[in-house]
Amino acid sequence: PPERANQLRTGLTVELLDPNSKQQLAVGNLTFVSPTVNASAQSILTRAQFRNVEGRLRDGQFVAARIIWQTQPGVLVPTSAISRLGGRDFVFLVADQPNEQGQEFVTLQPVNLGAIQGDRYQVLSGLEQGNRIAVSNILRLNDSAPIAAESGL
Repeated sequence: PPERANQLRTGLTVELLDPNSKQQLAVGNLTFVSPTVNASAQSILTRAQFRNVEGRLRDGQFVAARIIWQTQPGVLVPTSAISRLGGRDFVFLVADQPNEQGQEFVTLQPVNLGAIQGDRYQVLSGLEQGNRIAVSNILRLNDSAPIAAESGL
């Protein structure tokens, strides 16, 4: 958007996405930012360069582009993995050790959520990198419920 023109600068990361599947096709960087804003089109001319090592980009291909304004370390979880109870947000965290019957199980873990990015929430606290969580059938789960991994995951 033109109101962010002063934040545009060469070197910013740009993602190219398939407009239908939203799958990432390539990552590159801005190499040029026009000093003028086209007020009638509400746009700013930019150029970015992408490596096409995997051959996923073709001449004339229609793509969606997304500028990454900033990055922050953290954990992203699917929005479908979030449970809300009493105004608080939770995930079902897979316990490190199996229960007495030798089954994996989940515990209700409170989380503090940040911004939503596509179909994922940023988790500000409550989870660490590498934690495993339940991402499907969460409406059937409760604290200490035994679980089994679905095939293909």
